[in-house]
Amino acid sequence: MNRPKKTPVRSPKWDAFHFRLPDSRDQLRLIELFKRSGARTKTEYIRARILDEHFRVVTVDKSREDFVRRLTEFTAALNKIGVLYNQAVRAINAYHSVATAKRMLGKLETIPKFSSDCNSKPCN
Repeated sequence: MNRPKKTPVRSPKWDAFHFRLPDSRDQLRLIELFKRSGARTKTEYIRARILDEHFRVVTVDKSREDFVRRLTEFTAALNKIGVLYNQAVRAINAYHSVATAKRMLGKLETIPKFSSDCNSKPCN
């Protein structure tokens, strides 16, 4: 039995839009606005502009970025010191008495690198 061949149904091309920006200044401005918008694709950005949807403009403040980076590094270093201190205290409490800990601390302070005098003068 021969069935008639079905022709595929094609959607109309009315939903495809193409436009040009012949002026290079307009092109550069569009690219700059796209980069600042935070949109993932150019299509998403253009659609938001045409349909008057809300979108965000991302501005990068270099000084704030540098401050946040340095603050993050400081926080990480402080956390590292706390972890190391906690490990040392746990080891002393687990394996040594208070007298042994004081004796070990006294030996440690005789080493110039670890003495408390390092705050007032440079240590090697």
